[in-house]
Amino acid sequence: MKKIAVVPARIFAWIKKFTEYAWAIFSSPGMLWLASLFFLFTYLVVTFWPQLPFALASNPAEKVTWLQDHTRSILWAGLWRPLRFFDLQHALWWRSSVLIIGFIFWIRLGDAMRLLLWPRFNRSHVPPLTRTAAAVPAQQSHFPASEGITEADTLAMDTMHRCGIIAGLETVGPARQVFAYGPLAGLRAYLLIAIGGLLLVGGLLTNSYLSWALPFHPLSAGQQWTEKQHNFQVQLNAIRDSRDGYPAASMAITRGQSVDQEAIPLGHATTIGDLRFAFVDAWPHLQITAIGAKGALLPMQTVNGQVKEKADLSFAASGTERNLLLSATTLALRIVGYKSLPEKGFTGPVFLVQVYKIDGEQPIASQFVDHDGAIRINDALTLRFAIQREMILAVNSEPGRWLVLAGLMLSMIGTLAAFLWPLRRCWAQYWVTDRQIFFRRWGEQCKLWYCHPWYPPGNSDT
Repeated sequence: MKKIAVVPARIFAWIKKFTEYAWAIFSSPGMLWLASLFFLFTYLVVTFWPQLPFALASNPAEKVTWLQDHTRSILWAGLWRPLRFFDLQHALWWRSSVLIIGFIFWIRLGDAMRLLLWPRFNRSHVPPLTRTAAAVPAQQSHFPASEGITEADTLAMDTMHRCGIIAGLETVGPARQVFAYGPLAGLRAYLLIAIGGLLLVGGLLTNSYLSWALPFHPLSAGQQWTEKQHNFQVQLNAIRDSRDGYPAASMAITRGQSVDQEAIPLGHATTIGDLRFAFVDAWPHLQITAIGAKGALLPMQTVNGQVKEKADLSFAASGTERNLLLSATTLALRIVGYKSLPEKGFTGPVFLVQVYKIDGEQPIASQFVDHDGAIRINDALTLRFAIQREMILAVNSEPGRWLVLAGLMLSMIGTLAAFLWPLRRCWAQYWVTDRQIFFRRWGEQCKLWYCHPWYPPGNSDT
């Protein structure tokens, strides 16, 4: 029976030791440095690198195409893609890191609140020495008993005042113990971190239950999109290439009486009120007109049977193929659209246009088209092209966005305050004999990566 009882005792001892070490690691200020650097890293990645639209995450083929098209110009993109740096919101390592950082914040808060609430949950007003303080010999002083216990009380209180906030005084037999912590600014820092964490969680929950998203909407230059249910209107003015080679959409967004002029690069978004407008993709768009020998427009028949004198074709992905039949002739058109084709020297939208005889297998004409113009096939047929890009706009509502931003801001301010006013803890103990009064004190201060012994200034030891 004794052997059986020993096994659980050892297990509980190991668990206790593991918990103590884990608590010491996660409550160290160095972890706050890591958390701050992680949030800074996330902000830089999301700001300067395109992020995969949420709607494409469940479509592997479109996801791969989007990543290849939008990350080609980024240095070492082949290394960052497998690590999902362009899809942080779905990366397991990023989500796990966020959970761990939240855990760090709450451990830090718990470490501070443990000092405040210690007398309420323990009979003793003085918590035990921490591992760091206990490992360092205490500073000792002694003076004649004739000076009285009042002098010892005065010395202890002065030492504690220099440390910060006096938590309690306890008498155990002939000995007295005093504990203090501080400064008050450092404790307020943890309170800010806690409030920020609550706001962050509240914002995320609000977004989970109250957010909504509209289906992707294509827009060409000069087009408008009016959404009466959600009270907004979007006017796309133009799509131009930015300095880094990515297209940027210039648009006017109207909500109520206010009009905002925005320029959104591909893969980025702008927020107006609780609505988020994201430029998620740019589709190549080709307008074709067939002109006969006498200048008359030749009708063209699409695959679904529609007959038009002017064909408008959109290409959602590179390599998409479209076919047209020239009804008044024996010719057919095959058009393949590409968002870019660097191996052929085309960095922007380009189209492979091929002309076939209806009963033929080899094209009678084949040419890449990357700008507006015309191609003369023969005396009876000329093809005229107009090229532009279609903006694929995603609109969703994030009502908890401001709570999330406020929570992050408070947490960051609290973290900075915790660096500037590190937590200090002091212990003092003294007891009286017939001849002398012995006085001992310990102290520690947690700075940056470690906690080190610290003693408040006072009388020199004798």
